[in-house]
Amino acid sequence: FNHWLSGFIEAEGSFAKRSGSLGFSFSIGQLYDLYLIQAILNYFAQDHLKVQIKKGINPFYFIEIANIKGVEIVLEHLIKNPLQGYKYLQLAILMKDSKSLAHLKHKFWNF
Repeated sequence: FNHWLSGFIEAEGSFAKRSGSLGFSFSIGQLYDLYLIQAILNYFAQDHLKVQIKKGINPFYFIEIANIKGVEIVLEHLIKNPLQGYKYLQLAILMKDSKSLAHLKHKFWNF
């Protein structure tokens, strides 16, 4: 599951720049598959969050993690099971400006 999840994050995940001390958030979603998104939420131990639903013609289920502890858990997963494509670069660039996650920067990129 670990390696598959990193590949799924590469394909479907997103790291977005946000205001605030953390500096960014992580989100991931999927059409129709509530159980998959719930499994990812459980894997990252974010019990206080709920899967959100964007209703339309097809239901889109997604989560967004923007708290420091949750993002650290996602990053620790990605350190052990690295991204292999553009999302790796996207994440490293976002981490460059995050003071809250300075202790993890060296594991992604030498700034």
